[in-house]
Amino acid sequence: MEITAVKDAPRPAMQAVQLGLALATTAAALLGSAYFENVVFWVLCTVASVAAVLSLGLAARCILAIGGTRMSLLRFQQAALAVFGLALVVVGTEVYLGWRERRATHAPIVRAGAQQRSNTSRELALVERYDLPLSPEAAANVASRDGVLTMPKEWERQDVRVNRTKRSYVWHGALHVWNQDNFRRSAPFPPKKEGLFRLMVIGDSMTYGQGVDERFIYVTRLQELLGKEFNIEVLNLGACGYQSEDILEVLQTFLPQLEPDLVFYGVVHNDFLPAGQGQYTGRGFEVPIPDAWQAYLMSHARFARFLTDAYDAGLRSAGLRKDFFDDILEDFDGYQQRFGRDVVAMNAFVTGRGLPPIITMVLDQVPVYGGRGYQITKVAEEKLRNAGMDVIALEDYYRRYDGEYFRVSLWEGHADEVGHAIFASMIVPRLQSSPALQPYRKQPADAGLSAHAH
Repeated sequence: MEITAVKDAPRPAMQAVQLGLALATTAAALLGSAYFENVVFWVLCTVASVAAVLSLGLAARCILAIGGTRMSLLRFQQAALAVFGLALVVVGTEVYLGWRERRATHAPIVRAGAQQRSNTSRELALVERYDLPLSPEAAANVASRDGVLTMPKEWERQDVRVNRTKRSYVWHGALHVWNQDNFRRSAPFPPKKEGLFRLMVIGDSMTYGQGVDERFIYVTRLQELLGKEFNIEVLNLGACGYQSEDILEVLQTFLPQLEPDLVFYGVVHNDFLPAGQGQYTGRGFEVPIPDAWQAYLMSHARFARFLTDAYDAGLRSAGLRKDFFDDILEDFDGYQQRFGRDVVAMNAFVTGRGLPPIITMVLDQVPVYGGRGYQITKVAEEKLRNAGMDVIALEDYYRRYDGEYFRVSLWEGHADEVGHAIFASMIVPRLQSSPALQPYRKQPADAGLSAHAH
């Protein structure tokens, strides 16, 4: 009996480890639960799991004792220790990811009308790094997202009501409005005014400005920068989810109505896809977990969302999971031919109405020199040139910004404020040199007033 008791008792070292893990888990839970949701949930799951393991051991021991067989609880205690260790990792990860989220909470997205505040060192470094006319508010927004690994509640989509819109929502702190034609505006387009140059910008969600406050998108920046020198109005006809077929239809419908003097086309890689087809993802090597379980874990654990994103990125990096980039480069279902036909029809329609050729540029917020995006850009530029458009080449852009990702966040892949500022800085010089725009140059007095207003 005495020997059995000694064998059943945990070793002092194991007792110390168990006690240490229990105290560490409890401390992490108390620390985390004070600031972050989900931590208490996982601590309760840990307690329940440990209790289940020990209860199972005691039940097995009692059942065997009825038959006169003695059993040691050491293995069940070791299993409980393993559960504690796993719990410590889970709770610690939750606390760490929650702390990264709180950095965004303490540096909130700057909304329209917000009070001006002094720049932080991160924001100043951002402006100096890219040497762009980046507003303090735009720099603050980009800096606030730096290093955030799980999406804060404040960034989630929230439907709102805005008069004269088909639908409206706040996403990543930015208001998005859709009119009946899926453009980012609530009021009708104004009648054309004599003496005011009208630039019509067409494109998809990048031109719409998905994920970014309308003040900071490249179309708005074109209005601000060109407006200092010219009497000009810039109309944004970007629509989310549109491909080249849809954009051609927009052009054919609205160019006669709006009577622009010049058209700019912001091309994006997914313009190659058929109309109505989104950027498909998640093809191959799916985790064999029921959808209900996945949804539950994703809603109750930051680490689950983090691991899912890391798993997906790893498969793509290893070339084990394909996406629409692969299909475009392989010309699956004639993607390149379809895009080529559409852009030829676009430019023919514009020039056929007596306007200059369309000025165009590919908008790539993830410049990787020699990568798949670079290869698709080269294909797109060739198709655009063959169509007779005036193409702003991206070769220097890829070389200068190689490996720098100008995405809003891990959950919003469109261009951020820096990306839009870079796009505008590349487009403005080409527009400034357009012969069609020169008659609308402001007189020195008007230009001075405009500069003072900005």
